[in-house]
Amino acid sequence: MDENKKKAAREQLFKAILSLNTMEECADFFDDLCTLKELEAFTQRFHVARRILNGETYEMINLETNARSNLIFRMKKSLQREKSCLREVLERLPEKEGSMK
Repeated sequence: MDENKKKAAREQLFKAILSLNTMEECADFFDDLCTLKELEAFTQRFHVARRILNGETYEMINLETNARSNLIFRMKKSLQREKSCLREVLERLPEKEGSMK
């Protein structure tokens, strides 16, 4: 697939995600689209990013989530970017919902 087609396909996926209306619809969509392992990987990345924002150490995050140091580092770098959308989204969530210790 050439780059223009890949970009168009990605944009269609993002539009589909934006069209989801409820938590249940979102969960069903991702259950249909992703394998259990893929969904677990997304969840782990999101959870690791939240813990980094909460100021937890690499060691604590690794111990409690089994995330490898390269994943923790990657999430930390993503959160440090000037216009980190991940950081923005995490900051929008109420602390109670975003924190899953």
